[in-house]
Amino acid sequence: MAADGGLHGYVLLVRAEPPDPEVAEALTHSPTTELSKCYVRLEHHGSGLAAGLLAAGLAVTSTPGMWLGVSSLNFRAQGFYGKQGFAPVGHKNFTVGSQTYRDVVMERAVTG
Repeated sequence: MAADGGLHGYVLLVRAEPPDPEVAEALTHSPTTELSKCYVRLEHHGSGLAAGLLAAGLAVTSTPGMWLGVSSLNFRAQGFYGKQGFAPVGHKNFTVGSQTYRDVVMERAVTG
């Protein structure tokens, strides 16, 4: 929560092995934590808030690795995660309704 009482962003971490076999095969760290969500309100993009939220998530993670899936078409997000130490390690597909989408799976080591 921000000083003004508003919610400007959040992260959601899931400490569990990935149920998707394609993801599990791509990852190099186990056990692992999934960065399931990292959202920042549009007016705060570029402010450093997302990096701060991600750093806070990494600080409370007790696993040696963290991974995420990001749209293969979202180059801005892929660049952001790359700057935060994540690297592409594979892909995963998921279906919503009759539409299939492809995500880039990115992973990083969690230190200290």
